[in-house]
Amino acid sequence: MKTILSLAALAAAAVGAPAVAQTAAPLPSVSVRHADLDLSNPRDVKRLDYRIVHAVTGVCGDASSADPAGQNDVQRCRVETLAAANAQRSALLAAVPSQNLLASAR
Repeated sequence: MKTILSLAALAAAAVGAPAVAQTAAPLPSVSVRHADLDLSNPRDVKRLDYRIVHAVTGVCGDASSADPAGQNDVQRCRVETLAAANAQRSALLAAVPSQNLLASAR
């Protein structure tokens, strides 16, 4: 679990899809690499957060300002995908030994 977080655009399946589809299209997804980060360092946690937000923006895409419904779909995708990514992020950070705990144990 040290190499990537995987994000899938959760709302993308509902965007513009008919109620009954013949075949389900795969959801767009992206991996967020973090093997190069020391997640016990707050600066690297901020780097991870930046990567997550950047990945969510990329996987959910954009909509024209002339398409309010599309903008709403993109916003919903971003909110739902970011929530899922934050759940993965929380689990990842919970597995990282805290430097404060190590320092207090000495």
